Amino acid sequence: MAKSRNVRPKSNGKMVDGQIMENELLLHLPDKECQAVYSQLVFLPLRTHDVLNEDGAPIQHVYFMNSGLASVLNVMEDGKSVEVGLMGKEGF
Repeated sequence: MAKSRNVRPKSNGKMVDGQIMENELLLHLPDKECQAVYSQLVFLPLRTHDVLNEDGAPIQHVYFMNSGLASVLNVMEDGKSVEVGLMGKEGF
């Protein structure tokens, strides 16, 4: 008998404003919260190196990745940067 692998099932994306929602957090919201949150969503295509928020700046928006990955970078005084976090469609 073959051992089963621990594999997450593929989400059943929901349609939101003509787009397929794949973010795991948003897909698992209770129906009441879905109505409130989904009505505020805007699908925003991002490019490599787009900055979502600067250190010390007020947070204006939250981003729920629908596909791809986003990095959290720590930029040091000498201008070098190091990736300290990574998020995909399972987070925000």
